[in-house]
Amino acid sequence: SLPENAKPGTLVTTLMATDADLEPAFRLMDFSIEAGDPEGIFDLAWEPDSDRVQLRLHKNLSYEAAPHHEVVVVVQNVEELLGPGPGPGSTATVTVLVERVVPPLKLDQESYEASVPVSTPAGSFLLTIQPSNPMRSLSSIQ
Repeated sequence: SLPENAKPGTLVTTLMATDADLEPAFRLMDFSIEAGDPEGIFDLAWEPDSDRVQLRLHKNLSYEAAPHHEVVVVVQNVEELLGPGPGPGSTATVTVLVERVVPPLKLDQESYEASVPVSTPAGSFLLTIQPSNPMRSLSSIQ
């Protein structure tokens, strides 16, 4: 889970792959995002000779645009192999849940005044103060 106000560069998760080949050249891996990220919201960061890759946030999230993402990461050998392509064990699906961030309500003024006659009975209605709704003003801006 990530809040929708998470900054680009935020680490989502770290994935690790292993390759049992004896020859070092055939153990070199290349990671890529195969599906689930057409807008380029996520990015991969890894050292070319490493068996770990970090899935990081590349762009801002929006709960309204997508409350969750299913990103499919695939790992392949750098060297061309004989035979069929990567099998199901060469992919990982990362589900990222986007948490809505609701800004706190705020009052339009810092202070309010009301004149109350001395003869006003206790429990009388004096004043209505209503906070502004930041979500309403955000939706009118978009």
